[in-house]
Amino acid sequence: MSRAPESTVVGRPDARRLSASPISLSLRQVGMRYPAAGDVPAVLRDINLEIPAGDYLVIVGRSGSGKSTLLNLLGCLDQPSQGEVLVGGQSTRAMTETELAAVRRRDIGFVFQSFNLIPTLTVRENLLVPLQLNGAESEAAAERVFSLLAAADLKDREARFPEELSGGEQQRVAIMRAIAHEPAVLIADEPTGNLDLPTARLILELLESFGHGQGRTLIMATHSREVMGRAQRVLQISEGRLLEVTAAGPVP
Repeated sequence: MSRAPESTVVGRPDARRLSASPISLSLRQVGMRYPAAGDVPAVLRDINLEIPAGDYLVIVGRSGSGKSTLLNLLGCLDQPSQGEVLVGGQSTRAMTETELAAVRRRDIGFVFQSFNLIPTLTVRENLLVPLQLNGAESEAAAERVFSLLAAADLKDREARFPEELSGGEQQRVAIMRAIAHEPAVLIADEPTGNLDLPTARLILELLESFGHGQGRTLIMATHSREVMGRAQRVLQISEGRLLEVTAAGPVP
């Protein structure tokens, strides 16, 4: 892969079912404490955060500061111990498990640091999963996967299994899987943390092209100062609290 793809719209899946409308995210007086932690201080405390639709937000902080916990709350993977998370103005506490699963499936794409690809499925099959879960028709899903493979320069890898790919290739597959169903929000947890610098830059450009570049809300946790300088906003977690700083300024 010599360069990141251009920011163009790749083949769309079944338009009747997919392409989520823009949504905002909000955290109101959110705290998070894990029951097994005993007397350990809460991971997050009194978090208030507004993320408008289309925002490009980077979250930074030391390891163990709560970045992943915050992303899991924003991605509706966890519920807070206190306070509430709002997706499109609706509290996740008011949603049933079925409704929460629908939000995760339809509105949110998640890129994990560990890739989280299904090891028994090929690259092509991994990309098909979110499309099938969202009810895309077979022909439309096949067209979408072909376009995603081409956009990420992975056409010659479609029959490979994850263990046969390099770290950078696995991360490209993970990103394409996350945006396959055209979610409104793309969340990435340390997406370049385990990659060499040239590969990390390609992954970043891929995320920006298919995330913020296509109007999606893009939220990333990172240690990379290069990423911090490209975002609209940078938020630092310190002692379980959030501090907002400018993207161009120094992070305390």
